Amino acid sequence: MKQKDIKKKKINIIPVLVIILLIIMVSGSIFLYIRNKELQKKSTINSSGVEKVYKDKKFLFDDLEIIVSSKYNFLNTEKIQKQYEGKDIIEIPVQVKNVENTENNFSISYLKIYNEKGEEIRELGSLFKDKSFENSPKLGKGEMTIKNIYIPYNGNGKYKMIFKTFYEEKELEMEIKK
Repeated sequence: MKQKDIKKKKINIIPVLVIILLIIMVSGSIFLYIRNKELQKKSTINSSGVEKVYKDKKFLFDDLEIIVSSKYNFLNTEKIQKQYEGKDIIEIPVQVKNVENTENNFSISYLKIYNEKGEEIRELGSLFKDKSFENSPKLGKGEMTIKNIYIPYNGNGKYKMIFKTFYEEKELEMEIKK
């Protein structure tokens, strides 16, 4: 009689083990599916962990919706010629919209710019205070402004803008041709 009881207990354990294995397999499949979706979303992130963004396309940075225009201009005034040995200045329009519930503004200090040789170059907004982000206004919820980023022209090629705070980093490459 004891042998029959033991066989019955073994038979009862097998379905429980099968159910546990099925639950583990389904959970694993769900985990892998979610992970794959997250990786697809991050496909715009390059090998250094920096998210790539593109000109003329909206991207979020520091709770601001930003669009960097591809329609840049070259400036060359007498004032600029004296300060920059006759070099042209590139004027790049940028639209910034506050999507946060509190006041916010774009800080030009979060932007690093690199020329076509990969050398960091200084943003020259201080020469154009009324049109640049030097005096960027505080924006209320939903408010928008269009200002310009000014950089010295060093030659044709890919210029890079790195938008960086303590918690996020975005990279935009822009082909500049005169």
